[in-house]
Amino acid sequence: MAFFKVLAAGMLLAIALSASLAVADVVATFAPAVPPGPTCAAGTVETTILVPQIVYENRTMTTVCQRPELRERTIVVDRTVSEVQNVPREYTVEVPRTRVRQVSDIVERPVYHDFVMRTTVAVPHTETRVTTRMVSRMVPVQEQKTICELAGHWEVRAGGTTPYSVGYGSEGTSGSQSAALGPAPPSPRTFIGPRGRASPPDAEPAESIAACPSCATAGPWTTACATRVWVPQTIQHTVNVTSLRPVCEEQTVRYPVTVFQPDAHTRNVQFVTYRPELVMRDEPYTVLVPEKRVAIEQVRVTRTVPMQERQQYTVMVPYQEQHQVQVAVCRWVAKTVVVTAPSCAGVACP
Repeated sequence: MAFFKVLAAGMLLAIALSASLAVADVVATFAPAVPPGPTCAAGTVETTILVPQIVYENRTMTTVCQRPELRERTIVVDRTVSEVQNVPREYTVEVPRTRVRQVSDIVERPVYHDFVMRTTVAVPHTETRVTTRMVSRMVPVQEQKTICELAGHWEVRAGGTTPYSVGYGSEGTSGSQSAALGPAPPSPRTFIGPRGRASPPDAEPAESIAACPSCATAGPWTTACATRVWVPQTIQHTVNVTSLRPVCEEQTVRYPVTVFQPDAHTRNVQFVTYRPELVMRDEPYTVLVPEKRVAIEQVRVTRTVPMQERQQYTVMVPYQEQHQVQVAVCRWVAKTVVVTAPSCAGVACP
C-alpha cells in the first residue's frame, strides 16, 4: 500500500512541475511585445497564476472479496456390486457302450510230420604222436689262455740329490700294487738310508753321513746320496680255464593229440507245418455315445448399481467490504507572482 502512495505522489509532483513550466511559457508568450528603442526600460508586473498542490484525502473504497464456504449436495454414483448366481450349463459327454460283432479270422493250424534224418557226427579220441625238437644246453669246456701279469722290483741307485718317499713298494706294500702305481713320488719327510730302507724323520742318519762324507757338511736330512727306484716288468704265462659253451642236440618228444573221426547216425525227427483256416468269432468292441447333460454352476457376476451419496464441496462466496484509503489529490491554487515586463518612457506601452 505504501508503495502505491509513493508512486501516486511522484506522479502528482511530475504533473505539477509540468504545469508550472507550461504557465511560464504562456506568460512569456502573451506578454506585450515592446519594440526595442532607447526610450524603453524593464519593469515588474504582478499577475495571478494557478499552482498545482498535492493534498492527501481519506476516501471510503468498496472492494469485492471472496471467502470459502462449505456446502453439501446429493449426487448419484455408480457402484460395482459382486454377487453369486446359479447358472445352468448344458454340456455333452461321451458315454462308453459295449457291443458285439461277428468277425472272421484266418488262423494257422499246426500239422506235425515224422521222418528219419541221417547225420554225421565227429567223434573225438586221443592218440599219441612222436616228434623231434632241438634242445640247447651248456657244456663245460677246458681251454688254455695267455695272461699278462705285472711284476717288478726295487733298485737303489746312487747319484740322486732329492730324497724320495718309500710309500710305494715299501715293506708294508705288495709288489703288484707298486708296479701298478709306478715310481714313488718325492717326499721331503722320508729319506733313504744306506741299506735301502726308509728312515723316520726323527732317526739319526749316522750311517748315511758316514757312507757319504760330502753330505755330512750340508746338514742332517737335507739330501740323500742313494735313490730307491721301482723297475716294472711284464710276465706272460699260460693258464687252464673252464668255460661254458652252448651245445644244440636233437630230442625225441611224445605228446597226446585229440582228433575227430566222422560217424554216420540216423534219428527220427518231427517237424511242423502250418495250414491256414477260416474261423468265425464274436468280438466285443466299445463305442462312445454322445449324451447331453445339464449342470448348475455358481458364477460370480458383477453389476453396476446407482446410489445416492452426500458430498461436501467448497465454493468461494463474494462479498463487499469498505475501508478507508488515503488518496493523493492534485488541486489548483491561485498564487500572485511578480513578472518582469518591459515599459516605454513617455510612450504608452500597449
